[in-house]
Amino acid sequence: MSGAPLRRGAREAAILAQGARVRWTSRPAGLAVVAHEVADRTGDPDRELLPAIGADAFRAMVRGLRRRYRLVSAAELPGAAAARRCGQRIPLALTFDDDLPAHVAVAAPILREEGARATFFVGGARFDGPRRFWWESLQRAHDAGADLGAALPAELLEASGAATGGSALGAVAAAIEALPGPRRVAAEADLAALAGPAAPAVLTPADVGRLVADGHLIGFHTRDHHALPTLTDEELAAALRDGRERVAQAAGAPVDTIAYPHGKADARVAAAARAAGFAVGYTTRGEPLTPASDRLLIGRVDVGVHSPRSLAVALAWVLRLAAR
Repeated sequence: MSGAPLRRGAREAAILAQGARVRWTSRPAGLAVVAHEVADRTGDPDRELLPAIGADAFRAMVRGLRRRYRLVSAAELPGAAAARRCGQRIPLALTFDDDLPAHVAVAAPILREEGARATFFVGGARFDGPRRFWWESLQRAHDAGADLGAALPAELLEASGAATGGSALGAVAAAIEALPGPRRVAAEADLAALAGPAAPAVLTPADVGRLVADGHLIGFHTRDHHALPTLTDEELAAALRDGRERVAQAAGAPVDTIAYPHGKADARVAAAARAAGFAVGYTTRGEPLTPASDRLLIGRVDVGVHSPRSLAVALAWVLRLAAR
């Protein structure tokens, strides 16, 4: 065996030990993770913007998380972190973003079988029928070999440094995400036309009710999924309001926990969310929950397509920051 795997194994073991030591302190600490689609097989991170987690890999992930952490809802995480005592497991919130039918069809049955609960952040965008978000249209158009230059302004592609080449798909997506709201809406319409009719993918209010019946929490993810820091104050207030009541009706309870679209939020967004009545808010910053954390700007770790071992190491690497 070469020295590199041995060194990597030793380094991973050291990181896992650092994370484990946090449990044996009295310092309040918590973690949150975010997943998107769970499918029959694991996606390809080299060519997909949001590769799915395979069902078997997801089951192994849930088992690993339950073994190392105490799973709580996203709303409960701040209180659970504050109440934790030395030696007790670190609380962790397993969360899902976007209105994906696979959450009900694939993820929920596995969670039920494993005795685990999660938080699903829903925007209600697919309550009234099929809708494909711009990044889904971008992926579909790219996979079909469509000419993105026919749908996107040349200056956008040039700004992303990604006028050609599938490996630059993420750069194109980042450039679209950063557009002001009206320009992003226009780009979404152009991409939808390029990608073709939307697939019959819906997440209905009844689906949300089924998730609630399984013991999961429903949070809000905004209806139109705009990157909130790019919006004007008026647009931001509307994004935090529009669709929220419908999601609450489907959940059968008020919705006061939010995950910001694309995980993007700043102090202005957090202040607006607080003013709108949200009590807890989540980004995708890879950081732990500590006493210094703003409850409206809690970080989450993207589970990606990690193996159980690599995810354990990634979480331990983040958790060790709570001991500082």
